[in-house]
Amino acid sequence: MKNLFALVVFASVIVLISGGCSQEPQMDSTQTVCLGPSLNAETLVTYQESQSGPYITVENHEMCFSQANIEISADEPQGNIRYRLDGSNFMVKSHNKPTGWHQLYAKLMLTTTRLGDYGWQFVSRSDETEKIFGETYKKVRISASGPFSEHYVPWAEITLYGNPQNNRVERVTIKCEKTGTKLTSYAYNWRFVKELGLSVPTKIDVLNTENGTANATPVLQANYLTLRVEQPQSPTEAK
Repeated sequence: MKNLFALVVFASVIVLISGGCSQEPQMDSTQTVCLGPSLNAETLVTYQESQSGPYITVENHEMCFSQANIEISADEPQGNIRYRLDGSNFMVKSHNKPTGWHQLYAKLMLTTTRLGDYGWQFVSRSDETEKIFGETYKKVRISASGPFSEHYVPWAEITLYGNPQNNRVERVTIKCEKTGTKLTSYAYNWRFVKELGLSVPTKIDVLNTENGTANATPVLQANYLTLRVEQPQSPTEAK
């Protein structure tokens, strides 16, 4: 009965937040080799948008910063779900298919974690600003030809918001070009990762901001419980 209840709650979460980009994920069983250090995060995720109350799960987020890749996996009531965003290509590695919303979620988590500290050097030079909840942020939209172009995807508009008070990109918005679904992250509880030489957020709130920031509704909170850095393998070692 407990598993059945969990399945109903998880299903209601997906129904409420599945309005993301509708790119059909490709089946993929290959192992991608990260050419630089990868960050593996055990992540406690509390989904808020559920008619049955919050749904809590543990996900594994494996991020390859050098190639702008992220793989997310979790054991859910309906079975294991595992999917990957490789640049702009959305791929599934399990029998349970992710939705278009997972595509947005994966890109948002990767960009927020990677560019929270590192991205400030670019955002700080922007003359464009926006006030959010009383704070003035510098903002930059990621493009195909500008800095951090490896994070550009043709199916979504991604904007970075840097806070001059702490020299970090605290907020990232991602808007699906096809459906208009818009998610915004807010990053905090920063931790310096020596092997990467930068700080990463250990808590990320994700909000639905389709109706504007003032009318934002909470979607989830991701809490990085553990952070582990893995050094790159050679192609022969990865086989």
